[in-house]
Amino acid sequence: MHPFTTDSTRRQFLLTTAGAAAGLALAHPLLASALRTPDGQDPDAWRTPPGTIDPTLDQVKPAAKKLKLLVLGGTAFLGPHAVEYALARGHEVTLFNRGKTNPHLFPKLEKLRGDRNDNVKAIEDAVSAGRRWDGVIDTSGYFPRQMDLSCGALKGAAEQYLFVASINVYKSDVVAGEDETGELNLELVNGGEEKDLRNYGPYKALCERRAEEIMPGKVTCVRPALISGPRDPSDRFSYWPVRFMNAKGDRARVVAPAPADQPVQYIDVRDLARFVVTLIENKSTGAFNGIGPVSPITMGELLAACQAAAGTTPEVVWMEPEFLAQQGVAPWSDLPVWVPAEGPYKGIHRRSTAKSAAAGLVTRPAIDTARDTMRWWPGEIERRVRRTEELLEQAKKDGKDTKMPDPRIARAGLNAEREAKVLKAWDERKG
Repeated sequence: MHPFTTDSTRRQFLLTTAGAAAGLALAHPLLASALRTPDGQDPDAWRTPPGTIDPTLDQVKPAAKKLKLLVLGGTAFLGPHAVEYALARGHEVTLFNRGKTNPHLFPKLEKLRGDRNDNVKAIEDAVSAGRRWDGVIDTSGYFPRQMDLSCGALKGAAEQYLFVASINVYKSDVVAGEDETGELNLELVNGGEEKDLRNYGPYKALCERRAEEIMPGKVTCVRPALISGPRDPSDRFSYWPVRFMNAKGDRARVVAPAPADQPVQYIDVRDLARFVVTLIENKSTGAFNGIGPVSPITMGELLAACQAAAGTTPEVVWMEPEFLAQQGVAPWSDLPVWVPAEGPYKGIHRRSTAKSAAAGLVTRPAIDTARDTMRWWPGEIERRVRRTEELLEQAKKDGKDTKMPDPRIARAGLNAEREAKVLKAWDERKG
């Protein structure tokens, strides 16, 4: 049997693609807080040396026309990058959010407070007062009921509504080269339970449909694949550059999934952010795959880029999917980015990027994403350690006996102990 065809493995893949942060938060209640940056009591959170997050941001030229943009969310992962790029282009940006996630970000921007789940009064009041926006960037919508509120409040006050959906909206991942016309998955499971992450893709697809129903002809849907780069809280892509950064001493051999020439797709969060703003600047509506790189890349080329960025010279041990399955090594979660070339997901790293490239998507070299991720990583680990200590200390004061994962270990990928066991099994088989 192919190592990626069992129902349990497919369910696990759906959960991990739906959002590692959400899955981790469900697995450990305190970790939900650790994933988020602390509030204003920690002013250094998410503030890194100049040039670390996006060294090319200061080279951005102002847009030909200044736009008024409203960002729903804007303080988690993709949102801040989109806001930073929009500001670099000279646009006027207003944020709408609860003020709970990274409230210290963008202190000079106008912030409308509310909750898209049940309170969009701040938007309604602004619209009643005559406020209008050229474009809305929605990075935080997950359920149609949320679209009812946000799109309903903005349908007469926004020229364009850009919704960040997901590559999970597609019904099938089998066909290589499938474009944005692929059939969507609109079938909910478990009675449509919102906390069931298997419904993540269908709900995103239903959000797309609902937005278009409320604001016909004004909606843009961007469907990203694996989002990578600095500030990624899930470590799904970060595992590889960090693994090569640490490929020394007793970790000088790196387990990798064969074949090396298998294509992979992901997108740097900064490239996705720029694409989102570009689509609004160009008034481009419809659906677009937010996938990169625009120029195809293989797993071998990706790992070579990570190795070059790290400046290390480990032995990369390429292992067949069948052997990895025998060792209990799961695609995507244990070895991030990778999905076997055959089976129900053989087309997932082969979706078309043609329409997005024609609409202005530009992706940076893999070595740049790897290098910038490694520059950001040490400060992020310091933050996680500090935050974990704070949470454990608070739990102790509250009389709670709890444990948390080691914050110095990546949240995705093989840890040192498991990787050593896999390498040992590999050597014994060959011997």
